Amino acid sequence: MVSSQWRIGLELQNNGLRAVGLQYRRQGWRLCRWWHLPFSAPCSDYASPGFARQAVAVLSHWRKTLPYRYQLRVSIPALRTLQQQVVVPDRPLGEAQLQRYIEQAASAQLALAGEPLAWDYPEPATGPLAVTGVRQSDIQLLSGVLRGAWLVARSITPDASALLSFARQGAASHQWLVHREPDYWLWAGDGAWGSDPGQDPGWFTAWCQRRGVDPHRVAFSSSLPEDAGQATFSPWSAIPGLSPPLPACAGLFTVATGLALGSLP
Repeated sequence: MVSSQWRIGLELQNNGLRAVGLQYRRQGWRLCRWWHLPFSAPCSDYASPGFARQAVAVLSHWRKTLPYRYQLRVSIPALRTLQQQVVVPDRPLGEAQLQRYIEQAASAQLALAGEPLAWDYPEPATGPLAVTGVRQSDIQLLSGVLRGAWLVARSITPDASALLSFARQGAASHQWLVHREPDYWLWAGDGAWGSDPGQDPGWFTAWCQRRGVDPHRVAFSSSLPEDAGQATFSPWSAIPGLSPPLPACAGLFTVATGLALGSLP
């Protein structure tokens, strides 16, 4: 469906923001614009007061560059989320009952009953449900930052889960996609996703061994310039409509592009 509305993926990092604006045309997705805006001083923690203050300032300036019609999809660090498999009862439950059951079951399994969490899960199907929990304090922090810049998000998504968008678009020819950042790794494939902290380049080999995955079946993306020779995946592979100038390091925009592609209408 041709649309004049931009779909914008926004990834907030401790040191700035990365964003990608896409538009769907008859020939497929078109890259409208990309942004890489650093903070004046990198923050040590996503939840620090310095992060919120700088993020509001940068986002307020960035908002002035956006088109009139757009849809914003924002990431939250997967490292700050929790995942749990929950078995759904055989007896049919109403939507409200099912939600209460999932929240109680997941909280009990994660031993976080005293900490307010926001839950997300797919439509009920056969087998266990993959439930994702996010601390409400993190959602409130991110929502407050966006509100301070007069922005509204259509969705807030764990950054690692955004990588699944490339498989849905048919852009990832490999079974898995792994993405490297300076202090952590993201991975997605076969409907699953996750994140691990770390800077060790040997993480990739160890991850493949733990999962019994052939490294040749894993697409590799990285935001680090020194990985340019090893990267086997570019987010631009999902975008038929590209026009210069393009960033020197495409991997900086892997998450933002995945968010913009999304799975929501």
